[in-house]
Amino acid sequence: MKEIESIKMRKDLARLKEYGFTDSSISRYVGNISDRAIREFLSMENRMLSNKNHKCLKDWIEKTITVINEIEK
Repeated sequence: MKEIESIKMRKDLARLKEYGFTDSSISRYVGNISDRAIREFLSMENRMLSNKNHKCLKDWIEKTITVINEIEK
């Protein structure tokens, strides 16, 4: 399921970038993932994150998208 989650995460990250988030700002907010890992994850569709980074980034994306959806309502 990690592969399917990665597809959704890429779409969500693209949406966040439309709001002005950058790879480095996402890296700072998540805390333990490098901006290079995020950049490569987005630019290379066959690139997968380590389990630890995948979980941290997924959790942060879900929280952030939830907040954005609440603000937009």
